[in-house]
Amino acid sequence: MKRITIIAIVTVILCTFITGCSNTPKEVKEYKEWYEALQIENREGFKYLGSSHEDNRYSITIECDEENLGAFNDVIKRHNQFVKSNPDYFSEDAQIYILSSDGGPSPAACFDCYNRPGDYFGEISGQGIEENLEVQYMSVEVFDLITAYEKCQNSFSIPVLILTAHDPGHIFYEDFEFLKQFSDVEQIIIYFSELDYDMEEVAKAVHEYCPDAELYQTVYGPEYIKW
Repeated sequence: MKRITIIAIVTVILCTFITGCSNTPKEVKEYKEWYEALQIENREGFKYLGSSHEDNRYSITIECDEENLGAFNDVIKRHNQFVKSNPDYFSEDAQIYILSSDGGPSPAACFDCYNRPGDYFGEISGQGIEENLEVQYMSVEVFDLITAYEKCQNSFSIPVLILTAHDPGHIFYEDFEFLKQFSDVEQIIIYFSELDYDMEEVAKAVHEYCPDAELYQTVYGPEYIKW
C-alpha cells in the first residue's frame, strides 16, 4: 500500500512539472514547432492573445505595446526564416496572419501582417512579389504608425505596406517621416477612405523617404492610380 501511494505521488508531481514547463498554448499544439520558433514567450511587452486554424488559414495575435514593435518585427523575421527552413510545414496555399494589438478595447497599434494579398487589394498589391509562405504584407492605420514612430523608431522588413485611414482627420507631408522605418519596402498602397489629404504631397513624401517603392492610391473599390 505504501509503495502504491509513493508511485501515485511521484506521478502527480511529474505531471505537474511537465505541464508547468510547457508554455505552448493549447490552441497551437498542432503547430507547436512554428509557435516556438516565433519566440513569443518571455519577451518584454509581449503577450500571446490567441490563435485560430481553419482549413488552410493560420492566425496568431500578439499583445504588443508601441515601445516593443521592434520585437514584433523580429517575430516576423523568425516566421520567414522558419518557413524557409521548413518549406513543407504548411501547405503551399496556406494563408498566414500574424497580428499585433495593444490588448485594449480600442487598440492603439494594430499591425496586420500576412503572406498573401487580400481580395480587396489583390489587383494592386503583389505585382512582381513572389507569392510564398513568408509574411510580405503589412496593413496598418496610418495614425497608429505615426504614434508608434513618435514613441520608438524601428526597422520593418516588409515588401508591401498598406496604409489605411478609416476615421476623419488630416495628414501632411511631415507626418510621413515614419517611412524611414521601411527602407526595404517595394510597394506602398494608400487607402485613406475618410481622410483629408493632398495626394501630391503624400506622393512627394513617399518618394523622398522610399525612393525605390512603387506608390498606388486606391480610388473606387479595386480601382487605383499609380503615382
